[in-house]
Amino acid sequence: MVFQRVWDCSCPLLWDKWEANGIVWTIEDLPPQDDERAVRLLIEQFCPDERLISTLGMHEDPDALQKMGDFWRDCLSQRMSLACYKTVDNNRSLAAFNVCVVKCVDDKDTNDTITGNGKFDDLFKTLTYLDGKYDAFKDLGVDKFLYGLGLLVTRENRGHKLGAKVLAARLPMCQKFGLTATSTLFTGNASQKLAAQCGFRTDLEVTLGELAENGLPYPKGDERSIKIMSKKYF
Repeated sequence: MVFQRVWDCSCPLLWDKWEANGIVWTIEDLPPQDDERAVRLLIEQFCPDERLISTLGMHEDPDALQKMGDFWRDCLSQRMSLACYKTVDNNRSLAAFNVCVVKCVDDKDTNDTITGNGKFDDLFKTLTYLDGKYDAFKDLGVDKFLYGLGLLVTRENRGHKLGAKVLAARLPMCQKFGLTATSTLFTGNASQKLAAQCGFRTDLEVTLGELAENGLPYPKGDERSIKIMSKKYF
């Protein structure tokens, strides 16, 4: 059964708050009214930089981007995504966010869904390949965990260590909802380094060259790697 959080009058919940140099920062649930803003930022700022998406050329394919947007909208509808807001002189803006869902062991596998867009389908064939190499449920010893599907600090707000703050906010969220672990596919060098600094362990590392050797359209011999990384809380 797919996890679905109840969104009621108590939401959004506040997970962290701090002030620095006249700026008030908060980490909260991403509310429904900001879903489209988040999807737009993912398409405009995340996709051109993300290792798999950019290597497959999805960031230059309008149909693939539309399908990615629909995929992210579906993820956001679970209402488990985290958002960092910046408030200056009563002006509030979305500074960073992490698309998150709860993956359950009995969820229907959607990685092998065929959409007809070759680039989008290749991305999900990549995820299917990774699933065949690593079973997070078995390794973490859980039947559900918090899974991240896109961590973005907007370009104008980088340099404030917001990525680490958002990753840290997974802990109180997991405590609230009875989750004991979190896992994410970190694809870039900076995000992998950040995750390690935040206490995530590497569970699986695969190079793009290995993906190419297994029939996926990545550059042969490419030593850039992607890592499934996790953290257990309790």
